[in-house]
Amino acid sequence: MRVQWVLTRTIAAGFLGLAMVLATPGVKAAPRKLTLQVHSVKCHDETTGKWREKLGVDTIALGGIAIDPKANVTQIKTWRVGEFKKDGVVRKSSPPHELVAMSFDPKQPFPQKFQAVLVLAELDPGKGFENQLGKIMAAGNKAALDKLKNTFGLTRDAVLKQAQSGKVQPIEAHLADIGQEILKVKAEEWWADDLFPPIHKQFTVPREDFRFKNGKLESPRETQIFTGQRIMGKYSVVYSWRLE
Repeated sequence: MRVQWVLTRTIAAGFLGLAMVLATPGVKAAPRKLTLQVHSVKCHDETTGKWREKLGVDTIALGGIAIDPKANVTQIKTWRVGEFKKDGVVRKSSPPHELVAMSFDPKQPFPQKFQAVLVLAELDPGKGFENQLGKIMAAGNKAALDKLKNTFGLTRDAVLKQAQSGKVQPIEAHLADIGQEILKVKAEEWWADDLFPPIHKQFTVPREDFRFKNGKLESPRETQIFTGQRIMGKYSVVYSWRLE
């Protein structure tokens, strides 16, 4: 009975100690993931010129490609933002729309880099947006893997193991190459959807106990403008990063 009593007290003390650490001011738990979230989307100028603006509305979607610290490349689930019937319309999300959440690598040292290639589109019936993103993702990822093999003679799994043991230069180079190669992919067919040029966003978490300004888990909000020559129009997206 005494052995059981001692064991129970020991386990209880362990949980109490963990609770005290989590509740103690100044003690920061390691983050598990970094989320890119969108607060609002605004139409500054509808797509395809003044005549179409008078005849129809813009149906806007936001998607893209995510790259986490382990060099996992995934397609961001397309978010159908909604219809914009005229210039000046703002669609707000409260709470913010979680566009993509990327996990930290607990085995890899800091800093850890997160990337997102964002693509805004005016949707037409062709359903080409997601198909095109898939093609861009596959082509860009393959080009980066080929470059990794040619430069270092290594596979993705090999450079990941090296990073976890402290040799981070190959994985850092590979992560940079993925983003660059995805942006370099030239679309062969835009299908029926009109895509704005992709925007590359990235954020590097420098250390395990990192927090944003004033110790917050959420970054200050930023505004990204989407515009282009092929697709006439202008939209802005207000976003932020959140540690969890």
